[in-house]
Amino acid sequence: MEAKIRRERETLFLSSLAVIIFCVWGSAKVLFSYILDPIHWIKYVTGSDNPAITETGAAIIIVAYIFVNFIFRLCIGLPAIKESRADASGKRVLYLIFAVIFLATDIIFYWTAFIMPIRSGHFIEMVESGEIIGPLAMLFIEVTSCFVTMQLIISSLKLKYLRRAAKEA
Repeated sequence: MEAKIRRERETLFLSSLAVIIFCVWGSAKVLFSYILDPIHWIKYVTGSDNPAITETGAAIIIVAYIFVNFIFRLCIGLPAIKESRADASGKRVLYLIFAVIFLATDIIFYWTAFIMPIRSGHFIEMVESGEIIGPLAMLFIEVTSCFVTMQLIISSLKLKYLRRAAKEA
C-alpha cells in the first residue's frame, strides 16, 4: 500500500510541475504567433483603422491571456504539489475542479482548431501546401499538455483513495 501511495505521490508531483511548465509553452505560442502574424491578431482584436489602437488592443489581449494562463496553471499546479507531499491532508479539491475545467476547455478548443478543419477539407489543403508541420507539432504538444492534466487528475484521485484506504486499514 505504501509503495502505491509513494508512486502516486511522485506521479502527482511530476504532472503538477509539467502543468506549470506548459504555461511557458502556451505563452511562447501566443507571443510567437503574434510576432509571425501580427495582422491576424490585429484583425482578431478589432476592425479599427487606427493601427496604434489596434496594436495596443492586441498587446493587451496577449498580456491578459498570458497572465490568466499563468495564474490558472499555478492554481492547479501548486496545490497539487502540496497534495503530493507525504504529510498532506488530502482535503484539497478546488485545484481538481480547476484542472477538470482546464482540461475540458482545452479539449473543446483543440476540437475546434484541429478536428473541424479536418472535416471541412481544410486539412487536405494544408497538407498539399506543406503548411502541416507547424500545426502537427502544435497538436502534439497540446495533446501532451492535455495528457499531463489528465494524469494530474487521475493521480490525485488515486492518491486520495489510497490515503483513505490506508487510514481505514
